[in-house]
Amino acid sequence: MICKQCGREVPDQVNFCRYCGVQLVPVVAPIPAPAPEPVPKPVPVPNAKKSRRWLIPVIAGGAALCVAIILLLSWLLPGKEPVGEEPPVSDVTQDEPVIEPEPEEELPPVYEASIEGKDEVTAGKSVTLSAVVAPETEIQRAVWTSSDEAVATMDNGVVTGVSEGEVTIRVLLLTEDNQVLEAELPFTVLPIPVTYNAVMEPEEMSLRAGSADEFKITVSSEPEQEEIEYTVTWESADPKIAAVTDGRVQAVGEGEVTVTARVSLPGGKLIVLQGRVTVTAAAAATPPAASGSTSQKPSATPQQPTTPQQPTAPQQPTTPQQPAPQPAAPNLSLKDEALVATEDYLISNSNSAYISISSLEALNDTELIYARNEIYARHGRRFDTGWIQEYFNGKSWYEGTISPAQFDPAVFNEYELENLLRIQYVERNR
Repeated sequence: MICKQCGREVPDQVNFCRYCGVQLVPVVAPIPAPAPEPVPKPVPVPNAKKSRRWLIPVIAGGAALCVAIILLLSWLLPGKEPVGEEPPVSDVTQDEPVIEPEPEEELPPVYEASIEGKDEVTAGKSVTLSAVVAPETEIQRAVWTSSDEAVATMDNGVVTGVSEGEVTIRVLLLTEDNQVLEAELPFTVLPIPVTYNAVMEPEEMSLRAGSADEFKITVSSEPEQEEIEYTVTWESADPKIAAVTDGRVQAVGEGEVTVTARVSLPGGKLIVLQGRVTVTAAAAATPPAASGSTSQKPSATPQQPTTPQQPTAPQQPTTPQQPAPQPAAPNLSLKDEALVATEDYLISNSNSAYISISSLEALNDTELIYARNEIYARHGRRFDTGWIQEYFNGKSWYEGTISPAQFDPAVFNEYELENLLRIQYVERNR
């Protein structure tokens, strides 16, 4: 059947429309069958038709039964709403309710914090940093920290360098709407710059030919350091006037010369210093009187270094390096000392003491040759004999700058002159 209310088709056996809930068939309550009245016995009428009133209660009872069955089926069939309940509201016939959207909750703004300022400072110095928030808002509180207080310290945004190194500066911020923000900044503490100063003493030096003196270098720093590693390279403008080795100046010939010292300091720094050396003629040598002997000290021109006729060293020449005059006898009356040998010098005190004959006799033939030529090598003399030149080339102090032909024996002091004679004396008396 068709619902008169919504116009939709519904099953015939239902009493209510499943869409709009309108009652379709009136509910008919079962009619109770009337109690049968006593029927008087009919008076027999001749030739009258039999009465049919017995059919009425049968028909009424059948109708009531049909109604009951229909109600039961409508209850059991799908879509049938229980009798007595309110019918559902149809989505088609009724207007849909308008749902108002709920207002969106306002979210707090998203902030970003950062640290502005220099990212380095020299140890012992300070720099101020500032915390910045974007978008801009009021900062109620800021807490600054350093990842290593031994490198840098923090005090309300002021960072102070303590020692060279790397740290991380952090800040915690509390905004006006109680948000907590954090920012970091890698920070470098640079070392304290060191200033070096070097001084040469003395600035000027006056020597006689054959004498020697020494320049000294003093290095200081600001701030002061306990140990300063440095090296000095020495150079003489004219080794024929004055030769220099490790600051020791040996006067050779008359004249004036500039001695230069190049001081190499940490960090590649270089300081150049200069000193002035004036060399005058050597005083005439006066040999001392011998006690109990007629021997006397030789003149200022000693015998040139020679090699023995039968050397013990390998590849040693059998002929003398230069022909030499007969040397004078040494002055054995002088107060002498034992030789002092070091890693670099066979006789380290040959220029400052008279070496005793007994200590010289302890040397072998080759060592005597080296000891005698060592006195020449101290003053920068080169050698024609290959194995002697090779020996002194291996010494850290040796600087061979003067050829044998140009070498002037006037550079020897009184100790060196006497020790040359004593070495030759031992060589002759072997």
